[in-house]
Amino acid sequence: MCHLDELSERRATGFDPLGNGRPSVFVVKKDSALYAYRDLCPHYGNTQLPWKKDEYLDRAGEVIVCAAHGARFDIESRKCISGPCLGQSLTAVTLHVSNDGYVTAELDS
Repeated sequence: MCHLDELSERRATGFDPLGNGRPSVFVVKKDSALYAYRDLCPHYGNTQLPWKKDEYLDRAGEVIVCAAHGARFDIESRKCISGPCLGQSLTAVTLHVSNDGYVTAELDS
């Protein structure tokens, strides 16, 4: 999907590893750790989260926000901490980082 150097701290980036023409996965870098999730709000399973390209987080870079429903998700646990899907979770995606720093996602489809 990308190289580690392309991911900024406390930012999220959407990727299209399935080739659908729109992001299906996004990666958040927080405190040097990477977190990856499907780009779908659990409130309605077909709604993408950002209000514009790569805008998945609040201004402070502290939580993931669904622009359509106002749901807020903890970055580390992926759980909804406020909003219409309280207690539900984003779908985690397993990442692999190669020795030379390239990040790939493990997807079923």
